[in-house]
Amino acid sequence: MNSRCIRAIAGDEENWPQAGDNFLVDLDLSEANLQAGDQLTVGTAIIEITDVDHASGGKITQRYGRAAYQLMERPELRAHRLRSLFARVVMDGFVQKRDSILKCQPQLWE
Repeated sequence: MNSRCIRAIAGDEENWPQAGDNFLVDLDLSEANLQAGDQLTVGTAIIEITDVDHASGGKITQRYGRAAYQLMERPELRAHRLRSLFARVVMDGFVQKRDSILKCQPQLWE
């Protein structure tokens, strides 16, 4: 999930873990920037963006309120993936807080 989005709906960082996301990142998660098949290095791991849709669902409403849910479900904002996206691990590795996330060329890792 984008860290700017979670900051907007949850406020202080101590409220962020309720989102349940594995990574809270300062990264453009939009479909225009990250498409299915794109790969990222996170620490020494490599992940690949999937085409699985991540709807915000009722958990966001329970955890952060109806306004947060309504924001994330606005049709004109869906392509920005405010809620987050799904990725799969291509190569496991070591990841720690504040590691850089970089887009990479998939053919380099095959």
